[in-house]
Amino acid sequence: MEFEEEILKVLDENIVPMTDEEISKELVFEECGIHEGNFNTPGMMRFTVKHLPLAKGEGIDSTKEEGVENKVYYWTTKNFDKLIVQFVKDELAKNNGSVKLSWVFHAFLNRLKNMFGIRGIDLKSKYFQDLDIEYLVLEEDEYFWVEFVMEYLEKTIARDNTFIIYGESKQVDINDVIIGIRHTKEEATSRILLKKVITQIISASKNKTILFDVLLLKLNLFDIDVPYQKPFNKELLYSVLMEFNDYFEISDNRISLIRNLKSVEKIIKNTFRFSETAEIAISASGLIGFVFIGDNFLVPQASEYVKLRNLVSIQKADDVELLLSDKFETTEIYQIIKKLLKTDKETIEWIQHNIQIGVYYDEPEYLREIASEIMSKFAPVFNLVDNPGNLFTSSLRELFESRDDGTEK
Repeated sequence: MEFEEEILKVLDENIVPMTDEEISKELVFEECGIHEGNFNTPGMMRFTVKHLPLAKGEGIDSTKEEGVENKVYYWTTKNFDKLIVQFVKDELAKNNGSVKLSWVFHAFLNRLKNMFGIRGIDLKSKYFQDLDIEYLVLEEDEYFWVEFVMEYLEKTIARDNTFIIYGESKQVDINDVIIGIRHTKEEATSRILLKKVITQIISASKNKTILFDVLLLKLNLFDIDVPYQKPFNKELLYSVLMEFNDYFEISDNRISLIRNLKSVEKIIKNTFRFSETAEIAISASGLIGFVFIGDNFLVPQASEYVKLRNLVSIQKADDVELLLSDKFETTEIYQIIKKLLKTDKETIEWIQHNIQIGVYYDEPEYLREIASEIMSKFAPVFNLVDNPGNLFTSSLRELFESRDDGTEK
């Protein structure tokens, strides 16, 4: 047991190497003293390299051929899962950030077979090699070896927050789970650009709807500067459509735009903190929603109102990232809060503690259409311009005047 524990300790502490040769050095042979009977803990993988005769005959042991016995290796599940994660990252990097689960599974099996030197049929010796992969589980105080299948791979991927999993879709003939990757800011900007081009293509189509395959063709013909290799595949397009499923509807292999107030409201209320703006905001046109999350509202008369309607300001922007960084002081909400608090420092601190931001990205023409509708529906307290439904315009102006002349009660 001491020897076994030492081997497990070494394997668990090592970082998974990237070459098959280095990985092989970390695997443990059955002859080294670890074998099935010694295990008393889950978290191990077992690899069995089988030598099977091409034609079985009476008295022939299917586990041997010409005196060659099966070879059994062991490895920790922890390191095996690390290998899966790195392998999936490599495949995504080679496939525009989207790949089918079944493709990854079979490619991963081939990687493992290559690692163990398995080349399939050897006609000279009349046998072929195969690889059994199993993992150890504990159920009701008993240990079992269970076959490694695609579900294990999917669960391992799902546990790592690096990845996004999109379900299969009969609507667009995606008959497999699609694996994507969570994006850097640069990659997110590129996918926003793809979403923008897709929106333009659909908008220009008859009845604002288009077949999935036609959309893919037109997207490939479009001159667009993104870090993805052409031709774009179905998996990439599908992952973009699913990422922005509040914008696009998929039905009967056709893609159409979802452009309604309910969708826009949902997106601009999916908020993030002001301090996260630099990581999340994108250089694209959008409608910004400012949502109050605090306890003490600056306009006492509106305190009960904002409990029901916490969207306190909306702002159109040709470039969301630029407006929320370099030009934020020009926004109407900033100017109003500064008038109430006097200093820039107080204004920024209050916003950071009491306001969260949501953004709906779309074409400027459409943003102009919906901005007035949202303004009319929500009548945000901190929008005084073009907001006739604001019930607190007079209260705000009185507050401004009283603080200017020092007569505030």
